[in-house]
Amino acid sequence: MSDPDSTYTVNPFSLNEDSEKVVNGLKAIDPDAIITPFPFWVDKPFFRYLHGESV
Repeated sequence: MSDPDSTYTVNPFSLNEDSEKVVNGLKAIDPDAIITPFPFWVDKPFFRYLHGESV
């Protein structure tokens, strides 16, 4: 996610099935933000982290 008025970018992570909710939530905060979702593969521990599992 980037903003034309800022030099910063934000790289939030979510599960594919939650992506639309995340994009909508970010657009509610800043409708002018540029949000470009893309899928990528992660290892099993990070996948479990995204599911809220600690182990």
